[in-house]
Amino acid sequence: MYRLFFTKPLSNALKEVFIMSYMRSIEQDLRKAKVQYDGVDIEEEIPFWEFLDIESNNEQREFKFKAYYTQKPIYTELFQELINSHTLKRIDEKINDKEAFHFTKGTWRKREAFASQVEAINVIYNLIDTKNRKIYVGEAESLIKRLKQEQERENIRDWDFYRFDTLPTASASNKE
Repeated sequence: MYRLFFTKPLSNALKEVFIMSYMRSIEQDLRKAKVQYDGVDIEEEIPFWEFLDIESNNEQREFKFKAYYTQKPIYTELFQELINSHTLKRIDEKINDKEAFHFTKGTWRKREAFASQVEAINVIYNLIDTKNRKIYVGEAESLIKRLKQEQERENIRDWDFYRFDTLPTASASNKE
């Protein structure tokens, strides 16, 4: 038996390919964190199977990953949004004791995606206008409220992409 440690980009890619396994592992960790955990095996309660084959090539010092079977979520758009959300990342970090002074980094999204943006609190954000080649960097308590304020965006009205990073909470930074 071998224990493998993955880089952050590979770990994130595996979470996106094996969405259901990732969601089930978070559910299991949340249940274990509760005081009244009932001890039910998550494999029995939420049965499904996803298979990943990992082959190693010692001469080239590389691994090859092949997803043989993945369980598609019923609500694909919802699950994809959850996988990429800061909220789920924060839950994962809290369960795994990674929350002390930790930034949660976001990915670039199209402006149209902002309509379904889940509230983002205490963020540094970037707006990009690719047509006029402008970039705007700001900080906000509430990203949604900030971007709905027209006067804030006067100098970059035609932004077409955004991203944001969630800053550490005050309670997390006070732990040190």
